[in-house]
Amino acid sequence: AAGGGGAASGREGKEAVVKLLGSEKARKKLAANAAKLVKHDAVLDGASLNATVSTALEATPAEDAAAALSEQQKRPSHPRFDLAASAARDAYPRDGMVGELAWGSLKWASLDEAARSEAQLSAMAGEEIRVWPPFVLRVLRSALPKAGRVAERQTSERADVLRGLLFLTYMVRLYGQSRAIPPPAAADGDDHHPLARKLGIEPMDAWRELLVRFTAPQGGSSADDLSVTRRLTSESKHKLAMHALALALWIGHGQGDTAELAKLLSLTPKEANLYLRQLGCAMPRTRGSTACSLKLPLELPRVEQGRAAPKKR
Repeated sequence: AAGGGGAASGREGKEAVVKLLGSEKARKKLAANAAKLVKHDAVLDGASLNATVSTALEATPAEDAAAALSEQQKRPSHPRFDLAASAARDAYPRDGMVGELAWGSLKWASLDEAARSEAQLSAMAGEEIRVWPPFVLRVLRSALPKAGRVAERQTSERADVLRGLLFLTYMVRLYGQSRAIPPPAAADGDDHHPLARKLGIEPMDAWRELLVRFTAPQGGSSADDLSVTRRLTSESKHKLAMHALALALWIGHGQGDTAELAKLLSLTPKEANLYLRQLGCAMPRTRGSTACSLKLPLELPRVEQGRAAPKKR
């Protein structure tokens, strides 16, 4: 029974990805397969089934309303983007993925020191709770910009990459959380959170940014209410994945490796390719190649809008 539950969970996860990011053809196939299934609870509770169908029809956006949405609004899981940008870091601006307050608070100096010590990098690779993704360790080992003069280090390219790597690491650590995230107890104060401490996410400005951007409050609270229990929903988790992959591409100036980026979030190669194509990446057709790159100016896949519900006669 446990194995069956795991399979169902995996299938539901894949279906959620297709519903959110898949092409119109993929969604039609998913709908056709779903139509063949008969669930016992739906058969036994016709009223519940009717209510579900009615809710779905009412939630379908009308074509005229969809047409009024901007390209950004049509893609709520995407980081802010600029379709006219000619450089990768302008296509997905950093402040659209990490706010200024959190960005400025990141303590990247210790990461800079670790990059100079192979022993320290090897120790980081063995962490099980405060995980350091292989992507991050690779950049620290071999792809960091050279250090400039001391007076310029705070605003240098190297400092920006180190900040990006640190926040990306925090994103990955949050992505792995499946349980609800309760607010801190009164004894913890405003400057500490037990889970943030456990995951090694600091300072609190970075933790708050992650919660507000990528978790949903329970109980109908406002989006930025941190005094209530919050949770990674399927929608917010997809949003976190999109932002994490976009930040990795930002670090690499629009260049990446699909196999490495898939491992970043424990995605299958197919799931990673789907996310990356939605971000505007092109994949070379060379056999065996796993390289990917942002196509500039950005060319994002078309968002297929739902049709209005038919009128009752």
